[in-house]
Amino acid sequence: MILILAQLQWLTLRGRVIRSIRLLRQPKYLVGAIAGFAWIALWVVRPLSQSHGRIGSAAWMVDASALMPTIHRVAAILFTLLLPLPWLLPWGRLGLPFREAELTLLLQAPLTRRDVIQYGLLKSEVGVVLSALLVSLFFPGRGPSSSWVTTFLGTWLLFEFVHLNGKWRALSLMGGRRRRIVLAIGVLALYVAVFSSLVPFTASVATEVARVDRSTIVPTLAALHWPPLLVALTTPAWGLTAPMLAPGGTAFLIALLPLGLAVVVQRELVLRSKARFEESALDQARRAEAKASPAKRATQHLGWTRTLGPFDLSPTGRPEVAVLWKNVLRVSRLPWRLCVAVACAVLLAIAVLPALLRAPDWTYGLTAGLGVMLLIVQPIFGGMGMNNDLRSEMAHLESVRTWPVAAPRLLLAEIASPALMSFAVAMFGAGIALASLCGSRFRQWLTGEATELHLLPRSGELLRVPNLWAAVLLFVSCVPLAAAVSLLASAVQNIAVLIMPAWMAHSSDRSRGVAAFGQRMLTSVALMFTLVVASLPSVVLVGLALFAQNLLGVPWSAWELPFWAVLAACPPFFLVWTLARLAAPLWERLDASEELLEIGR
Repeated sequence: MILILAQLQWLTLRGRVIRSIRLLRQPKYLVGAIAGFAWIALWVVRPLSQSHGRIGSAAWMVDASALMPTIHRVAAILFTLLLPLPWLLPWGRLGLPFREAELTLLLQAPLTRRDVIQYGLLKSEVGVVLSALLVSLFFPGRGPSSSWVTTFLGTWLLFEFVHLNGKWRALSLMGGRRRRIVLAIGVLALYVAVFSSLVPFTASVATEVARVDRSTIVPTLAALHWPPLLVALTTPAWGLTAPMLAPGGTAFLIALLPLGLAVVVQRELVLRSKARFEESALDQARRAEAKASPAKRATQHLGWTRTLGPFDLSPTGRPEVAVLWKNVLRVSRLPWRLCVAVACAVLLAIAVLPALLRAPDWTYGLTAGLGVMLLIVQPIFGGMGMNNDLRSEMAHLESVRTWPVAAPRLLLAEIASPALMSFAVAMFGAGIALASLCGSRFRQWLTGEATELHLLPRSGELLRVPNLWAAVLLFVSCVPLAAAVSLLASAVQNIAVLIMPAWMAHSSDRSRGVAAFGQRMLTSVALMFTLVVASLPSVVLVGLALFAQNLLGVPWSAWELPFWAVLAACPPFFLVWTLARLAAPLWERLDASEELLEIGR
């Protein structure tokens, strides 16, 4: 019977591969697949194949080989601490990846509990093997005498043990509250014993390493005398990790026996579990399928929250405004006034609380760095994570086509939805950076300690204004630029939906894999290329403005930066409007029946 279930799993996997291959009959998807495979071959396979020989013959491998016993013991300590950690958590999924249709079939079939659990383990085995394969590719062995095969087998068996241990934990915790308490007490006792020996030993090693010369650090670490209690507690983990770190074939075969025996015992414990997992597995399958259901969002907002909205929508008006309202609603129902109030409170707390709590000055540096990162990254890539544009509309294409909205206006509304959210996050990042800068000055005034936080330290000298005002002018200038970049990035990904709907559309069974990865690469390249092209007219316009100003003899001032930013943002805005007009015929000629069948093939 298990062979039939294995054949069913194989046919399911083969069907998914065939569905992806069918898309390659169209040139646009074939190009994406070629790009994905080319990227993997160029940036992953080739460097790995070249690095294996260099690493194996490097001079530092001699020192690394001497340190391997110490590294192995450290790995055993980490494994001892991390493996029991999930047993302390009171929550967790069952771990058996069943769908509701599968459970209906399996529970009614003439199968034993052991057969049903074996099928659940078989379904999740693909992920374990792929994870071990990737790890063995990046870390092929601990020395020139080890091979990729031994590393892969050792890694796979170790991952398989961890995988089975997680399943055993999920089934064991269904036994009742008393069992959970006993297991938690045992795990805590293990942690107390490990840390009682590990903490003083780590302190003594740190003191000894600080005293020795750099040239003798490796021999010192290699000659460590580990506490007997720590060695005894980590011996099981040492044996489990030994095949993965074995230096050669003989050592691998010797270390393989304990790990293989542990995997067999762990698998039998899972298969012989008496936990009543059927109802829990059915509930988990229903919850997983409900997440992809269109009714899920409606059930999340029952009661008074259904009356909330980002802004008041008039019963009459432009339909594209209603489309924008609907798309923003997919992200959050919180009113914009409330979001602005909360954002202002957070910014005030960032500026004032570290100074009042006498936090070190680098605290403001960390928050300022986070704000600058949001300001730069969010307008470019933020829209890709939003599920509120044409990518989500394609799943309901037959309904969207009936909306009384002209194609250009519909596209502009769909483009504006993720761009608006990305722009808001970018402005919040700019606010964080400015609040951190002002907070550092407030801390300086409050404590009398000079601050070392200077965003763009030489900007004040170049702009001939104080550093604080230079930072304010620069961030104000980023407002129109962030808006233009957000709109342009959203326009590129929405037009890509019209060109390649089966890759870009957000559906529960959309295409994935190397071809979809290649498509995302092509979309990212097209986005960056469009941004570069859009920046050329902006550079020309700003250059002409500077040339005219110099020709007329108008003195230069730092207060002109916002004007230059608005001037530089005009070409991207015009390009977005042009792209929406040019892409309108693609939307009008879109065949709903054909594209719906194509999505997810």
